[in-house]
Amino acid sequence: MPRRTWSDPLDQQAAREEDLATRIAALERRLAGLTPERWHYVGAAGEPAFVNGWTNYGSGHTRLRFRREGWDVVRIEGIIGNPGMTNGAHVFVLPVGYRPPERIQNPIRAEPAVTYEPFINVYEASTPEAGYVRVYGTGGSGVVSGSIVLTFTFTFSVAA
Repeated sequence: MPRRTWSDPLDQQAAREEDLATRIAALERRLAGLTPERWHYVGAAGEPAFVNGWTNYGSGHTRLRFRREGWDVVRIEGIIGNPGMTNGAHVFVLPVGYRPPERIQNPIRAEPAVTYEPFINVYEASTPEAGYVRVYGTGGSGVVSGSIVLTFTFTFSVAA
Protein backbone atom coordinates (compact mmCIF):
# COMPACT_ATOMS: atom_id res chain seq x y z
CA MET A 1 0.00 0.00 0.00
CA PRO A 2 1.52 3.38 -0.97
CA ARG A 3 2.38 5.69 1.87
CA ARG A 4 -0.06 8.55 2.24
CA THR A 5 1.34 12.08 2.08
CA TRP A 6 0.02 14.28 4.86
CA SER A 7 -0.21 18.02 4.42
CA ASP A 8 -2.34 19.23 7.30
CA PRO A 9 -0.38 19.47 10.64
CA LEU A 10 -3.13 17.51 12.42
CA ASP A 11 -2.95 14.79 9.76
CA GLN A 12 0.87 14.73 10.10
CA GLN A 13 0.55 14.24 13.86
CA ALA A 14 -1.95 11.41 13.32
CA ALA A 15 0.46 9.73 10.88
CA ARG A 16 3.34 9.90 13.42
CA GLU A 17 1.12 8.42 16.11
CA GLU A 18 -0.01 5.66 13.73
CA ASP A 19 3.61 4.84 12.83
CA LEU A 20 4.59 4.89 16.50
CA ALA A 21 1.71 2.57 17.44
CA THR A 22 2.79 0.16 14.69
CA ARG A 23 6.39 0.18 15.93
CA ILE A 24 5.31 -0.32 19.55
CA ALA A 25 3.10 -3.25 18.57
CA ALA A 26 6.03 -4.85 16.69
CA LEU A 27 8.33 -4.40 19.71
CA GLU A 28 5.72 -5.86 22.04
CA ARG A 29 5.40 -8.93 19.80
CA ARG A 30 9.18 -9.31 19.78
CA LEU A 31 9.48 -8.90 23.55
CA ALA A 32 6.77 -11.52 24.07
CA GLY A 33 9.23 -14.01 22.58
CA LEU A 34 11.83 -13.00 25.17
CA THR A 35 9.56 -13.49 28.14
CA PRO A 36 10.23 -16.85 29.81
CA GLU A 37 7.33 -19.25 29.54
CA ARG A 38 5.75 -20.90 32.55
CA TRP A 39 7.67 -23.70 34.26
CA HIS A 40 6.98 -27.30 33.25
CA TYR A 41 7.21 -29.54 36.34
CA VAL A 42 8.41 -33.09 35.66
CA GLY A 43 5.91 -35.59 37.03
CA ALA A 44 2.97 -33.14 37.06
CA ALA A 45 -0.21 -33.87 35.10
CA GLY A 46 0.30 -33.28 31.38
CA GLU A 47 4.10 -32.99 31.75
CA PRO A 48 6.95 -35.47 31.16
CA ALA A 49 7.06 -38.28 33.72
CA PHE A 50 9.92 -39.34 35.98
CA VAL A 51 11.35 -42.75 35.09
CA ASN A 52 13.72 -45.29 36.68
CA GLY A 53 12.77 -44.45 40.28
CA TRP A 54 13.60 -40.73 40.19
CA THR A 55 11.41 -38.34 42.22
CA ASN A 56 11.51 -34.80 43.52
CA TYR A 57 13.56 -34.62 46.71
CA GLY A 58 10.69 -33.40 48.87
CA SER A 59 8.56 -30.49 49.96
CA GLY A 60 10.35 -27.20 50.47
CA HIS A 61 12.90 -28.01 47.76
CA THR A 62 12.91 -26.95 44.11
CA ARG A 63 10.96 -29.52 42.09
CA LEU A 64 12.54 -30.67 38.83
CA ARG A 65 11.36 -28.23 36.18
CA PHE A 66 12.25 -26.78 32.80
CA ARG A 67 11.18 -23.92 30.52
CA ARG A 68 12.18 -21.92 27.48
CA GLU A 69 13.68 -18.53 28.21
CA GLY A 70 13.69 -16.30 25.18
CA TRP A 71 13.72 -17.74 21.69
CA ASP A 72 16.23 -20.54 22.02
CA VAL A 73 17.39 -21.03 25.62
CA VAL A 74 16.15 -23.87 27.83
CA ARG A 75 16.69 -23.94 31.61
CA ILE A 76 16.48 -27.14 33.67
CA GLU A 77 16.72 -27.07 37.46
CA GLY A 78 15.70 -28.97 40.53
CA ILE A 79 16.60 -31.24 43.42
CA ILE A 80 15.85 -34.90 42.79
CA GLY A 81 16.53 -38.20 44.50
CA ASN A 82 16.62 -41.88 43.75
CA PRO A 83 17.03 -44.64 46.36
CA GLY A 84 18.24 -47.20 43.81
CA MET A 85 19.80 -45.23 40.98
CA THR A 86 22.19 -46.84 38.50
CA ASN A 87 24.76 -45.20 36.23
CA GLY A 88 23.26 -43.91 32.96
CA ALA A 89 19.64 -44.24 34.05
CA HIS A 90 17.53 -41.55 32.47
CA VAL A 91 15.46 -39.23 34.63
CA PHE A 92 12.89 -38.00 32.09
CA VAL A 93 12.60 -37.09 28.41
CA LEU A 94 12.45 -33.47 27.23
CA PRO A 95 9.66 -32.85 24.72
CA VAL A 96 10.29 -31.75 21.14
CA GLY A 97 11.20 -28.05 21.02
CA TYR A 98 13.28 -28.31 24.23
CA ARG A 99 16.03 -30.60 22.91
CA PRO A 100 19.56 -29.37 22.14
CA PRO A 101 21.10 -29.69 18.65
CA GLU A 102 24.06 -31.54 20.21
CA ARG A 103 24.65 -33.47 23.42
CA ILE A 104 24.93 -31.30 26.53
CA GLN A 105 27.00 -32.46 29.51
CA ASN A 106 26.70 -30.54 32.76
CA PRO A 107 28.31 -31.21 36.19
CA ILE A 108 25.91 -31.58 39.12
CA ARG A 109 26.12 -31.63 42.91
CA ALA A 110 25.51 -34.92 44.72
CA GLU A 111 24.60 -35.68 48.34
CA PRO A 112 26.01 -37.50 50.15
CA ALA A 113 29.46 -36.38 49.02
CA VAL A 114 30.86 -38.78 46.45
CA THR A 115 34.33 -39.60 45.12
CA TYR A 116 33.36 -39.17 41.47
CA GLU A 117 32.12 -36.19 39.50
CA PRO A 118 28.50 -36.81 38.56
CA PHE A 119 27.08 -35.12 35.50
CA ILE A 120 23.88 -34.90 33.50
CA ASN A 121 23.71 -35.54 29.77
CA VAL A 122 20.89 -34.13 27.65
CA TYR A 123 20.76 -35.95 24.32
CA GLU A 124 20.51 -34.12 21.02
CA ALA A 125 17.42 -34.16 18.84
CA SER A 126 19.07 -36.20 16.06
CA THR A 127 19.67 -39.41 18.07
CA PRO A 128 17.43 -42.33 19.05
CA GLU A 129 17.78 -41.06 22.65
CA ALA A 130 16.53 -37.60 21.66
CA GLY A 131 15.66 -35.52 24.70
CA TYR A 132 16.77 -38.13 27.28
CA VAL A 133 18.11 -36.53 30.45
CA ARG A 134 20.53 -39.07 31.99
CA VAL A 135 22.76 -39.09 35.08
CA TYR A 136 26.31 -40.47 34.94
CA GLY A 137 29.41 -40.64 37.12
CA THR A 138 32.92 -40.28 35.72
CA GLY A 139 36.24 -41.93 36.37
CA GLY A 140 37.22 -45.55 37.01
CA SER A 141 35.12 -47.04 39.77
CA GLY A 142 33.20 -43.79 40.25
CA VAL A 143 29.89 -45.16 39.06
CA VAL A 144 26.76 -43.50 40.34
CA SER A 145 24.66 -46.08 42.17
CA GLY A 146 22.57 -46.42 45.29
CA SER A 147 20.70 -43.71 47.18
CA ILE A 148 21.56 -40.21 46.03
CA VAL A 149 20.22 -36.65 45.92
CA LEU A 150 21.23 -34.40 43.00
CA THR A 151 21.05 -30.61 42.80
CA PHE A 152 21.46 -28.75 39.52
CA THR A 153 20.53 -25.77 37.39
CA PHE A 154 21.78 -25.15 33.87
CA THR A 155 20.79 -23.63 30.56
CA PHE A 156 21.52 -24.54 26.95
CA SER A 157 20.59 -23.34 23.49
CA VAL A 158 18.17 -25.24 21.27
CA ALA A 159 19.28 -23.28 18.20
CA ALA A 160 21.18 -25.24 15.57
